[in-house]
Amino acid sequence: FIALIIFPYRQAFFNDPMDGIVYSVMIGMGFATLENLLYAFQFDIPTTALRGLTAVPVHAICATTMGYYVSKAKFSTDPKKTNLLLAYGLGASILVHGLYDFFILQEIYDWLILLAIVTLMISLVFAARMFKEDQVESSAYWKKKNGEGS
Repeated sequence: FIALIIFPYRQAFFNDPMDGIVYSVMIGMGFATLENLLYAFQFDIPTTALRGLTAVPVHAICATTMGYYVSKAKFSTDPKKTNLLLAYGLGASILVHGLYDFFILQEIYDWLILLAIVTLMISLVFAARMFKEDQVESSAYWKKKNGEGS
């Protein structure tokens, strides 16, 4: 979140509703890659492979969610709404990642790990919807900006 807000959010090239998702996912994937490399040096291959199939998508989903709200904030004209949208982006990604981590890292009940997969799947559906909505908004934004469809 900090990397997204400090650099791309404040730049002129952040000029499209899809940019929040694009930049956020790129930052999130960089983080996921570094984290997986650290896990690979510390744990065995099956653990690293499992993380590649679950943790990497979780980072992409959380980044999509965060980027969606950051874009909404960037293009909002209401300062109070801007701060609220930024808080939603950070909060939603923390919630999803926290749920995933809780279910996958707890050691009390092995079957609760399945809820990490359920969290991943439900979050994927919402992230896909956000992505599609941003695509539509991006298209409408550029049509309006170019004077088309008025």
